[in-house]
Amino acid sequence: MNNEPYQKIELTSPFANLLGIECINTSDGRAEITLYPQENHKNMWHVVHGGVLLTMFDVGMSMAARSKISDEQGVLTINLTSNFIDTAEGKCIKVCASTIKMTATMAFVEAKLYSDSRLCATGSATFKIFKRRVIS
Repeated sequence: MNNEPYQKIELTSPFANLLGIECINTSDGRAEITLYPQENHKNMWHVVHGGVLLTMFDVGMSMAARSKISDEQGVLTINLTSNFIDTAEGKCIKVCASTIKMTATMAFVEAKLYSDSRLCATGSATFKIFKRRVIS
C-alpha cells in the first residue's frame, strides 16, 4: 500500500463521484482508490455498508484494467467476487488493485481493501474490453 503524497485523478463515474471515491494512482495495470467514509456510507451497525465496498472494488479494479488499454476502449464488468474478512470502520478505506492478465478482449484483476491499514476484504473481477462508441 503506497503512503506517499498523491495527486488526485479525476474519475469519470458519476456514481463513484457521488460516493466520494478518489483515485490516487493508476498506471501500468494498477490502481489505488480511497474513500473517507461519512455517516451516509454506513449501515445500521455503523460500519461501511457492503454495497459501498463492492462499488469500491468495481471502480478500483476497472481503473486498473483501463490503465492497460487505449482511450478508445472501455471495460464492462463480467464478474466480481469478494471475500469479506473484517468490518470496514476506519477513517480511510483504500482499494489496491492489480491486473493479473490481459487478452485482446478480457482483463483479469485482483484487489485488496483496507480500512486504515487493516485488511478487510479481497476481491477479483473479470472485465470485457470493448471499443467505445461515440455519443453525440
